[in-house]
Amino acid sequence: MAVEVFYLFSCRSLTRPAWRMGPFGNRWLLLGVVVQAAGQLALTYSPLMNELFHTAPISAEAWLRIFGLALLASLAIAVDKRLRRRGF
Repeated sequence: MAVEVFYLFSCRSLTRPAWRMGPFGNRWLLLGVVVQAAGQLALTYSPLMNELFHTAPISAEAWLRIFGLALLASLAIAVDKRLRRRGF
């Protein structure tokens, strides 16, 4: 989910990196991300959901790895945008 959220924010512009755009420009986008994150957290940490879907809580270290990979994907997209702007 994290890579998809970072990619979603990157897709708001074909030429500018995500961090150059205001994060609050699209309230529906933010609402969708918050709802999705709440669902993901419920699925991951709620004992009822763990039992129903055979999931298990993950550690803070795992979250750091997840967000690190999402950040790398976001940086790759930003590099791609820059190269395309320069005509590569």
